[in-house]
Amino acid sequence: MVFGIKVFRFYAVVVAMVLSCVGVGNAAAQDAPMHVSCQVAKLTNNGKTYSQVRYATFKSLKRAIKVKNSLVEAVAAVNAIGATGAEIDNAIVASGASWKDSRPNGSFDLSVMAGQAVVVFCDEEEAEVFEIVEGKTRYDIVVRMRRALRDIIVDGRRRIIKPTFKKVPSMDTGYETQFSVNVVLPEGWTKDNSRLIIQPMAIDCQTEDTIAYLEPMVYEGGEYHKMQDRRMRFDYYGKDPLAFAYKDAVVLADGEPFSMDTTVTFKKPDKDKTYKGAYYCVLEDFHREYYNNGGEGTGSCLAFRPFKFLDLSVASAPLDITDFKVEAESQFTTVPRNLMLTFEVGTDRLTTDSLNDVEFRKLIDELKSYGDKLFRVRVEGSASPDGIYESNKALAGKRAARALSIIKSGLGPGADVQLPAPTVKVYTWQDVVAELEGNGTDTAIVSMVRNVVATTDSRRVNFALRNLPFYASVIQPVLAGQRMMKCSYSYERDHVMTPDEAVEAYYSFKPDYIAGKKRFSDGDYYNLFATVKDKAELDTITEMAYRQITAQPGYDKLRFAPYVANRMALLSMRRGVPDPRILAPFIDYTDRRVPASKYEGGVAVRKNLREMLINQAIIYFQEQKLDTAQYLVDWAPKDSITSKLEKFIHFERYFIKYIQGQCTPEEEKMCNEAYAYVMQSSADNRAIIFSELHSQLNKTRQEAEALVDKMDDSNAKKWYLKGLLWSEEAGKEPPVGIADDGFRELSDVEFMKLQNTDPAAAVKYTEALERHAKLQEAAGTDRTPFFLAYFQHSFDLEPKYKSLYANEGNVSDDIREKYPYDDDKADAYRRKFDMLYAASRSKAAGNGAGFGSAPSSGSDAEAPAVQDKQTEETK
Repeated sequence: MVFGIKVFRFYAVVVAMVLSCVGVGNAAAQDAPMHVSCQVAKLTNNGKTYSQVRYATFKSLKRAIKVKNSLVEAVAAVNAIGATGAEIDNAIVASGASWKDSRPNGSFDLSVMAGQAVVVFCDEEEAEVFEIVEGKTRYDIVVRMRRALRDIIVDGRRRIIKPTFKKVPSMDTGYETQFSVNVVLPEGWTKDNSRLIIQPMAIDCQTEDTIAYLEPMVYEGGEYHKMQDRRMRFDYYGKDPLAFAYKDAVVLADGEPFSMDTTVTFKKPDKDKTYKGAYYCVLEDFHREYYNNGGEGTGSCLAFRPFKFLDLSVASAPLDITDFKVEAESQFTTVPRNLMLTFEVGTDRLTTDSLNDVEFRKLIDELKSYGDKLFRVRVEGSASPDGIYESNKALAGKRAARALSIIKSGLGPGADVQLPAPTVKVYTWQDVVAELEGNGTDTAIVSMVRNVVATTDSRRVNFALRNLPFYASVIQPVLAGQRMMKCSYSYERDHVMTPDEAVEAYYSFKPDYIAGKKRFSDGDYYNLFATVKDKAELDTITEMAYRQITAQPGYDKLRFAPYVANRMALLSMRRGVPDPRILAPFIDYTDRRVPASKYEGGVAVRKNLREMLINQAIIYFQEQKLDTAQYLVDWAPKDSITSKLEKFIHFERYFIKYIQGQCTPEEEKMCNEAYAYVMQSSADNRAIIFSELHSQLNKTRQEAEALVDKMDDSNAKKWYLKGLLWSEEAGKEPPVGIADDGFRELSDVEFMKLQNTDPAAAVKYTEALERHAKLQEAAGTDRTPFFLAYFQHSFDLEPKYKSLYANEGNVSDDIREKYPYDDDKADAYRRKFDMLYAASRSKAAGNGAGFGSAPSSGSDAEAPAVQDKQTEETK
């Protein structure tokens, strides 16, 4: 239900409302509308307060009074036993009016005709009506409000009000979800002869299916328990099916209220899914069930994920580039490729599917990109030893010739490229044994295969091996790899660049390299990584190198690939968008050696590097998949780095339990050690924890924001956290203070002097003046909440954060309903961010320093601080 009903135990607070309406236009003619602005004040025992109210206008006073009475009745009915909770919503809908929210301070403007009437609904507790009178433009009306609750007498003294359940978003730690289960039963609901059953459930948010019933909680009155024990022939714990859930520490009693608030933990069966909780609350006596809440939800699918942004760079592991040195000396470079083609069985005819077309198109485009520098293209067919030797060789040769003819046709008749006749390699069973040894296959299996090969006629080896239990899982993949067609091409290098020349080429033709119009060799990338020092440029080079290397089939076999992939994984971690697929090709879960070197197609492939195991563990940690992260940490050799990472894992595993008071002494000890380490690991981590868990840690927005403001402006996490903190202030934000946006208008003399001494600065001043004027104009009418402006800037910096926001438990359903994020309003959010950023810059500079206002976040995805830096470098 949208409207919450607050109830009190022994008395109702008397509330009064002052409606002050001030005319804002000239006296109107009798048939002309009257323009008024209204202010609503609530007068309680604590004095006047101002807050948002709902209002609607009606054609007549009679109709308005009827609506008011229906609302009063609905407020009373919603508190009665058996109420559905929708009584007020139904009354609002039945009124047929368009209800609106006032401003946060209770004020609103109207354009109405004399004779109309207005109904104001305040806090969903009391409705009031007043009539618009001709010529009267100011209304000062004081109305005392009383809570209209239906009294149900229990003993002549107390009132019964309905049970309440507080909806709290779940806490999602990645590997488990924690649901809040809370019940408040006012006096009169529980009795000495009643039983209360609370049955929690886990619900799949993707399907809305109930997938698990969790352990119930059972409370009983003293009389009920004695009678139930008698019913069970004095074997309550042996015969009552709910006895295992009985909580004997709390005894229900006549006339006493009951309340409980606990957390239920559900281990997620699928770490990539989201789950929410619900629970039945059932009251019964000896004869009947007299209350059932119907399965109250513990909250929406929104969930707190407080550790998603933790900075684990202190525990990350870079690779030493010197271990991956690639020489850039050869005048010609040869590039190997696997051709993933499919043929009709037993023929050299390609299957008619799009995959073959894509494979050839990709290869032809790559070959053509070298222009007249392309020197030679070779195609090699191969055949595995299973089957008849002569037939296999002939078929492999035909297929290779077919592939070469298509490549020749794709290059065109004018291509000056050597196309030697294809070669054919037919593997032997001894080759199979050698590859099994190189792959680190279990020695017992290798020995068994070697024995079969040595003692069996070559024409029957395949039949003998097929009877082995591991044929499909161990031998068949080797045979499939041997049947793969290969292609290689050589191209001429104009000049082998020195490290300094590679750096110069990068800065001179950077757009072309980024767009893929120009290419660096692996050796050139090696020199760039070893020479360039600017972190931002190294990030760009990392993305270029990763894109170029991964475009090649079998790229994990390239010597330089592990280094580039590891850099890309570190970059993804730092940006808060970790991707386990980056390092996956370099980790072999079937081989526990660290590192492991595998023989594949004559190339020694490096797998399971210690640094990659650690970094992959961090990625899974950032994805909140702690079990997989811990598995990789246990796999990697123990050292100071793995010890640091385990601190982070302990922190995430136990911290929520710790603040809920649910840790064992041993867990509490580990949590305290982990907490101390994480808090001192980086200033960003303190800001993240204090922001994500500010409510649980009793931190105010101001306390948390002071830490967040120290984060780098180019960090998308900073603005996401500010969005979280300001979401609770939606509708209550202070004025932006655009008059102090740091802009100082120059006098004519100053401007003329600036034009003469620095024309470029004069142009920037003119642009800043225009922005300043627009911001000042917009500041007076803009009602965009701060939190949406901060979130938008975060999304501009890192688009993937928008998906995080969709399930963010720190932004409640109520706030989302009232202030929904709208893609169509993105530019308005960006303009509001410009105002906020300009004001913060002004405050930091002491107001009025300089003439520049904040750069627009709408046209550039980089944060203002980065833009300023780039401008300075350009000078």
